[in-house]
Parts: sequence; C-alpha cells; structure tokens
Amino acid sequence: MRIWPWQRTRWSDHVIPWRGPLRLCLSRDCGRELSIKCISWRLTSSRKAHPRMTEASNGAQLRPRPNRPPPTQLRAQMKDNSYKGMKERTSCFRPGGGYIMGTITRVTTTLLKQGARGVSHSGSHGAPTRMPRQVAHHSTKAPSPSQIASETRARNNSLDLMSDIMDAMDRRDGGNNSATPRIKPDVPLSRRENFAFDAIQPGYGTSKSAIDKHGKLQPAGDSVTTSASDHVDGEKSIKAKTPYTSFSGPPVGVDGTATGPLVDNPLYGKDRIVTNPAKDPKSGVVLDQFDIQRDLRTSTRPGFDETAVLRSEPRPQPLWQPTPEERAVMPQVGVDPEKPSFTFRERAMVNSARDKEYLVKGTIHEFDFFQGQPDGSLKPLSKQEVIDEARKKS
Repeated sequence: MRIWPWQRTRWSDHVIPWRGPLRLCLSRDCGRELSIKCISWRLTSSRKAHPRMTEASNGAQLRPRPNRPPPTQLRAQMKDNSYKGMKERTSCFRPGGGYIMGTITRVTTTLLKQGARGVSHSGSHGAPTRMPRQVAHHSTKAPSPSQIASETRARNNSLDLMSDIMDAMDRRDGGNNSATPRIKPDVPLSRRENFAFDAIQPGYGTSKSAIDKHGKLQPAGDSVTTSASDHVDGEKSIKAKTPYTSFSGPPVGVDGTATGPLVDNPLYGKDRIVTNPAKDPKSGVVLDQFDIQRDLRTSTRPGFDETAVLRSEPRPQPLWQPTPEERAVMPQVGVDPEKPSFTFRERAMVNSARDKEYLVKGTIHEFDFFQGQPDGSLKPLSKQEVIDEARKKS
C-alpha cells in the first residue's frame, strides 16, 4: 500500500498569497474539484480517518456524515485563527485511509507540490520549515543623479560595443554599409549668430562658419581628418580647419522626421539661420546627437581625458566648472555631476547635449536668414538681401 506524503506528518498554518479565483484538483484519484475564492490556506493531515467520515469500499469516494459541527463553532474557530474573507470547508479522502481537511484560500498547486516534496525528502515527522510570505518591496526613493549617470554610462558602453561588433562583421563579410549614403533628416536646424558674415570671430580671433558673397554658408575649413569630437571640443587650432557647422535642433524619430519644434538659443546671437537638410540635397553629411555622443565617447584624441580647464584664461588656468543647467544635463550623457572636476571629453559631451547639437558637413546652400532687430524681433531677408549683406562685409 502506498503511503502518501501528507499521511506522514502534520502541516498547519501555511499561508499562501494568491489573486483571483482558482479551480484546483487535489489529485486524479480524488475525483473532486474545489472552487477556491479565499485568501489563506490551512492544511492538516492525519493517518487516521476523521470520525465524521465513513470509508467506502474498493477505494470509492467517502462522504461526510450529517453530524458536522454547528455553525457557531466554525465561526468561533475562524475568529480564533484570525481568518478573513470567504471560506469554504472541504474534505477529501485519500487511498489508504488518509484524508485532507482544511480551509483553502488562494492556493496553488505549486505550493502543494513543494510541501509534499519537502516532507518526502526530509524523511522526518516534524513540521517542515515555514515559508516566509513573499512581499513586494517598492522603493519610493528616487535614484540620485550619480546613479542615473552610472546606469547611462553602462548602457552606452554596451551600445558602443555592439556597434563596433556590427561594423567589424560588416567589413569582414564585404559589406558596404559604411559607404552607403546617409539619409538626411527632415528636421529644422537653427543657428544663432552675431557676426553671420564674418569668417573670424571678432574679439577672439577664432575661425568660424560664415555666409560668403554668393549667399552660401561655408564652414571654417575643409579638413578630412577633423572628426566630430575634434569640432565639439573647440580647440582653437582645430576650429580653423573644421568642415562642420554647428546647429541646434530637436531629435528625430525612426522615420527621420523631427519629434519636436524648432530649438532656438537666442543667447548665442541676435541673427538666426534656419536650414532643413532634407531640403538641401547639395549639403553634406548630417550628424545628430546619437552620432556626436558616440564619437565623443569612443574618441582616442590625445589629451581628451585630461582635466578640463578654461583654455582662454591665462596660466594657471582655472578648472572648468559646469553651470546648474549643465549639471542637470550630465546624468543624461553618463557624467556624474557630483565630481569635483571633469575631463575635456565630459565637457564636450555636456556642451553638445545642452545645445542639442547637430553637425552639418560642408557647404550649406539652402537656408533662411532672419536678421535681429533692436527690439529683439527677427526680420526675414530674401536670398538677394542676404547676398547684398555679405558683399558689404567682404
């Protein structure tokens, strides 16, 4: 005769969390399904048959006798055990004379199996180890900027590694993805200027992009070795030969179109230049924040990881310290804002993200020019008016 695990010991006061109603079949020998809609479960077992049960012959199902306890006694027992909610008292016999009787609520077959397995493996007659109630803990403490920066930095490192692997696989298999022309985004890009027609920044002597006498926006240089990170870093010797022109703009979606309105930074100048790369087929490559930030993170430029100082100041040059606006941007690019000092790489990442920078390579042929007025308003100029203004400066 088979001895069932629940005939070897006694279980009690096991509470199992569950949500919603459940239909449970205790075993295929039972032939009875229990409809369970309660909130806790208690299981007791004994080797002897319950005095209110009569054993049927040939393993037939046993039925309870009519002499069940009065309702008042059941209610008192439920109150003593601090049970709440709907309860259903059920009984079922097992082969060999054993029985299962208890109050079942929100019970799962998983726990029944675990309990039986634990008893059979232990080989003892004592109560099994009590399973602690599983409680979900939801922290109400917001992550610190340093934690956000650390998570962002780890995620970016994974993306950079995956991009490198994909590029290497593409080159190994003879792919030509790197030679495929990039799709130009359909996004309005703006650039603020105080000296839109001057190729040299007055007062600083720094080369910059400017509108020539033909009405085209020309970059400061045409070097093919200058990278996006070199341009964003802004060293004076590099600025003189960069083929890029900086703009600001909203991010683009997967379809290459803008996801927000025009980005304007009036603090950078009174005049405004607006262009859309998708409407200028003659313009060069356009790099968005995804491209720029990746290039800044992976650049091997010498001195890029040295402590950032104010290059324009006389020696000893003071350390570069971010503004409150820049500190708020730092976690988004994986830079810890609580650091005492920062590198040139981190400074370039923060400055580019702050301005929502785009880089357009080469000559820009199609753009709209708005001349700043004394009252702060903007006056649009026609193409010919722009050419005339450029000729006055040349």
